[in-house]
Amino acid sequence: MSRSFAEDFPSGIKDDLYRTIFYSAGVAMVVIEKDTTISVANAEFSAMTGFLKEEIENRLSLTSFFIDDMDEPMIEYYHPHRIPPDKEPNKYQSRLRNKEGRIYDVLVNVSLLADSDRTLATLIDITDAKHMEKNVMERDNAFILFGELQTIFNAMPGTLSIISSDMKIIWTNRNNRSRRGLPAVNVLMDKCFEAYHGLDKPCRDCPIIECFSTGEPRTARIHSPAGAIWDVKAFPIMDDSGKVLNVIDFAEDVTEKAKLELDAERSAHLASIGKLAAGVAHEINNPINGIINYAQILINDNRTGETHEIASRIVSEGTRIAGIVRSLLSFARQDREAKSAVSVRDIIDESLTLGTAMLRRDAIRLEIFIVDGLPMIYANAQQLQQVLLNLLSNAQHALNETSRETGHKKLSIIAESIKGGTFVSVSFIDNGIGIPAENLEKVMLPFFTTKPSGKGTGLGLSISHGIIADHGGTLSLQSIPGVSTTVTISLPAIREDA
Repeated sequence: MSRSFAEDFPSGIKDDLYRTIFYSAGVAMVVIEKDTTISVANAEFSAMTGFLKEEIENRLSLTSFFIDDMDEPMIEYYHPHRIPPDKEPNKYQSRLRNKEGRIYDVLVNVSLLADSDRTLATLIDITDAKHMEKNVMERDNAFILFGELQTIFNAMPGTLSIISSDMKIIWTNRNNRSRRGLPAVNVLMDKCFEAYHGLDKPCRDCPIIECFSTGEPRTARIHSPAGAIWDVKAFPIMDDSGKVLNVIDFAEDVTEKAKLELDAERSAHLASIGKLAAGVAHEINNPINGIINYAQILINDNRTGETHEIASRIVSEGTRIAGIVRSLLSFARQDREAKSAVSVRDIIDESLTLGTAMLRRDAIRLEIFIVDGLPMIYANAQQLQQVLLNLLSNAQHALNETSRETGHKKLSIIAESIKGGTFVSVSFIDNGIGIPAENLEKVMLPFFTTKPSGKGTGLGLSISHGIIADHGGTLSLQSIPGVSTTVTISLPAIREDA
């Protein structure tokens, strides 16, 4: 028969005081026999385990409440005759399972009862404290990881942003240069198309919108209003149900890369032109030379009069055709034509001598502004004349396609010195139909044309671009569809001290 509760405590203290302390301590307490059976349990221990006192006392072992991996250590501990009492630990953490299977993290305090082989144990529930500690550790680890990732993100060459469903920037790395070429300062919670592109609505074919719509990664090449080219990649961030919460936007400035790609594509096309030109050059030159020779016979037989004038024009135009064929072949083969110091005014005048008639026929008003004292340029005059005639032809076509009334079609040619006199520029400005934005990069590709079938080969601007590049200059286009188009060529001027 077990001893009374009072007998479990040191002598000299009243039984009711023992009971008051034991049953109202506010923590789970038990008295444990040498074989680990619980002889006395208070109400807190009963509540913690889910068993009634009568189900516990003298029926259950304390070890039966602890999870499996604690059984053996508990049994070893509760045999005090095997370990000197003064060497035993009096506090440790363990895990307890209640009647319903819930597991508690508990702090166990133990002490041997005086003059007894029994043990008094208190069990404090520290489950919430353990969870809090775990959360703090996870939070600290997350901050460390985020800091490392932030360093990586900030070192990336492109702009990395997180975009919300209403197109607002909710996070971005430090390399958040806008797609207008300016620093994107204080862009958080701004619309991405406003902050990065300076637009009042989303970009055309926006990959972010498509990513939200499809839940799939999307890519797009976007041309900014400032002329930069960006490769934009969008990746979805989803919840457990598959709904797209936000989109990761990674944008990289590929302006130079795109130009290299375009040059490579142009070079590939021009290589094919070279093969084509080589095959047909003789077929064109032979009849042209025959026409020139027959016209020369007429000139020799008719020193004056209408026949002489017509034959002379035939020789002149035939010679120009032969020169164009040579220029095409030379350009495709990257041969160097003879260059000399020439006057831009003279080249414009000679080009207009051949082109003015077709402009006048179509009621196109021509305005010419040539700054006095333009420096000379080092160039092949015939090649530059070919370029100017091609620009005249393109302007004429654009003006004829517009709905403007007769007398309102206008072409302006402006020649001036730029960049402190180091370059000479010639601009052709027409108020024709313009060029759509998506075609601006394409119009200088060989065989690309916006003209109807049979009215254009798609070679004019490509060849012109190559001729100007061979002269160390540039050819650029700006256009507002339905309003105007400006084509500008700039060529290095001959320095007076050279």
